[in-house]
Amino acid sequence: MDIARTDEQKAYQETVRKFCDREVAPHAMAVDRRERSVWETYRALGKAGLLAPHYPEAYGGGGGDVTMLAILMAELSRACSATALSVGASVVLGGNSILRFGTEDHRKKHLPRIARGECITCLGLTEPGAGSDVMSISTRATREGDSWVLRGQKTFITNAPDADLFLIFAVTGEEKGRKTMGEFLIEKGAPGLTPGRPMAKFGMRGSPTSEISLEDVRVPAANVIGDPKRGFAQAMWPLTNERALAPAMAIGVLDYLLERCIRYAGERVQFGRPIGAFQAIQFKIARMRADQLVLTAMLREVISGIESGRDIRQLVSAGKILAGELAVRNSLEAMQLFGGYGYIEETGIERAIRDVKLLDIGAGTTEVQLLVIAKELLGEAAG
Repeated sequence: MDIARTDEQKAYQETVRKFCDREVAPHAMAVDRRERSVWETYRALGKAGLLAPHYPEAYGGGGGDVTMLAILMAELSRACSATALSVGASVVLGGNSILRFGTEDHRKKHLPRIARGECITCLGLTEPGAGSDVMSISTRATREGDSWVLRGQKTFITNAPDADLFLIFAVTGEEKGRKTMGEFLIEKGAPGLTPGRPMAKFGMRGSPTSEISLEDVRVPAANVIGDPKRGFAQAMWPLTNERALAPAMAIGVLDYLLERCIRYAGERVQFGRPIGAFQAIQFKIARMRADQLVLTAMLREVISGIESGRDIRQLVSAGKILAGELAVRNSLEAMQLFGGYGYIEETGIERAIRDVKLLDIGAGTTEVQLLVIAKELLGEAAG
């Protein structure tokens, strides 16, 4: 894995790698079977001071940069993708929203608790009738005195069953013929706020996902995040963050697959010699490494764009596409290399296949990312 460049980044990566090898990877199968909670790791990361490397020190973070966050996501994905998903949903989707759009009171109250692993967040945007088309959400927030009252339904919300803090997007009105949207911060236990039961999923099984029901949930005006009319722009910020980190997750998974494929190619003997002596096997492993290097170059370019403040919409969408396609392709190739052993649970290859498919779907499907790029290139001609 070649993400780190500076001595500080390399030292952080070494620390996280040792933590993951000791505390995360040995429990990945138990997490997948839902015999162990991802929150045990979440709390341990917080206690170790590793959970929020990019938050300013004033808010309990490590005071580091985006590269260090990418390292965290890659190393967690190498050890257990479901854990990486839940950590990212809490620290990045929820926490970064508070960091960028929240008030100073919001930041001081919530970010240190997130960084310590004492607060789990979720971001409620997707609805039964609104996925890729964010502006079609129907959850509504109505102003009543010093409060807003929210009514609606969310679905496919990562961390919702266990969240302490919910960041919910809702329609607040209409302006110039278009919906306006706000972002609302709701604490666990608020009357009318009901997370659903964890969904049974194809992959990322250890990362809890559910619906959220909002029935006349009263939110103080002080708990509005940012501008109650500019929620669409605010929703795009954490989604862009999530998409930007997709290559990091894919890099981590490919590291996991490479380690296992290289070892197996040296141990498995067929026709009197290790299968690594066969060119077909060599090509699979070489292609896997080449794809990992492509993703690393893409990730570095995305990080450079974030740090320089330039428009990276095309770049982020391209990285998200590559992350999904290359992770899925190489996990299938790893199963082919392992043969029958790849098909059984104990090797962890089938888990990788199930987990990485989400990179094709979550945070905007591959098709949506292609549309983003097409509209950037073609403008009005793209429709």
